[in-house]
Amino acid sequence: MKPVELSIVINRPLEACFAYLADPSNDREWRREWIEAEKTTDGPHGVSARYRLTGTLLGRRIATVYETIAYEPNRQAAWTAVSGPLPLTFSRAFEAVEGGTRVTMRYEGDRGFLKLAGPLVAGIGKRQMEGDFPKLKQVLEQAP
Repeated sequence: MKPVELSIVINRPLEACFAYLADPSNDREWRREWIEAEKTTDGPHGVSARYRLTGTLLGRRIATVYETIAYEPNRQAAWTAVSGPLPLTFSRAFEAVEGGTRVTMRYEGDRGFLKLAGPLVAGIGKRQMEGDFPKLKQVLEQAP
């Protein structure tokens, strides 16, 4: 699958954006495909922390477990699927810009099903992210 990368500027400090987006259990608040999201390991967020994100597909609940593979406070965080239907890796990079924070999200997958259906999945993923960005911006910019 060809990597999908999109950026958005959020009118909030870098530290606030990182704190929220480096915790995938918050994704349920702004990503429409997730109906449940939770951290499944004890301890702080960081490398090796795991999260279970559950969505629905054709009326069936489908859970994916992601493990944190990179975590640099206020710079970047990345996860890879360790179970679930799509072997994706995704990352979020953070950069302070005038008036807020630029967040760059990247999704990629080159294993299993994604080798064959990559272009289709990449297009769907890009459209989903573009559709979810306004909600993310709203959630973060209205936070106290």
